[in-house]
Amino acid sequence: KQWYQRRVRAFEQCIPHLIIDTDDFLRKLPVTVSKNITLVAVDIVALYPSIDNNLGIEALEFWFTKFPNKFLKSFDKDFGINLIKFIQDNVYLTFNENIYKQEEGTAMGKQHAPPYANLVIAYLIIQKLFPSLEKNYGANCRKHIEKTLKLFLDDGFALLDESIISREDLLHELNKMDAKIQFTMEHSKNEIPFLDVLVKLEHNIYDASTYKIETDIYHKPTDSFNYFPFKSCAPGHITRNIPYNLTRRIVKIVSNERKRKIRFDELPVLCVDT
Repeated sequence: KQWYQRRVRAFEQCIPHLIIDTDDFLRKLPVTVSKNITLVAVDIVALYPSIDNNLGIEALEFWFTKFPNKFLKSFDKDFGINLIKFIQDNVYLTFNENIYKQEEGTAMGKQHAPPYANLVIAYLIIQKLFPSLEKNYGANCRKHIEKTLKLFLDDGFALLDESIISREDLLHELNKMDAKIQFTMEHSKNEIPFLDVLVKLEHNIYDASTYKIETDIYHKPTDSFNYFPFKSCAPGHITRNIPYNLTRRIVKIVSNERKRKIRFDELPVLCVDT
């Protein structure tokens, strides 16, 4: 599975809407947007167990055919397909000392699962969502969604221009790609979280016809802010890197200087040993 994960990850480079991490997401955010924009976040319900095995094979056949040189040259498409079939047909789990075989979906926590899921969703978007948008709403709508839709595994984000397509119509199009893979959606004209970033629409004093995008750190309501005590038995490089990375996170994510100072002032309180 580890070997297969490394091979399949090569195909992820060919997915334009894929988000790698927070840094990648921030790089792809524009500075300003039209006032028609609605912030939209989507989530796939139970992604891994919802991927039908036949759909997974169909998706990988698409990627192997479209980008044959991305897999090792010493192995052909049939080898790659047969290997994923073998992996998917031999997923076992234990519960209460009983062993069960997983018949549907892919296993959570396995190394091959994230790139496998990314390729399946990307296949559905490229082969089903984009053509359907062009057919039902026009080429301009397809181009808009191709440009704005970003996905990180089962989480998605879009700066949606509702003068082109409404959020209800977009959700309908997403949910008709596959009966088992279903999306939920949140929206806002003010702010919305994606990954560990809170994206905000602020008034642009230099151009009243647009919003300025600002970003702040997002903490889930369940975040307990528990970190290793500095004097704990954890290796020194870990305890030293905790405040360093918390500081770096503020610099990287918080775009407003005044808010950044507030986050820096909050940091010593979070890092004090209790």
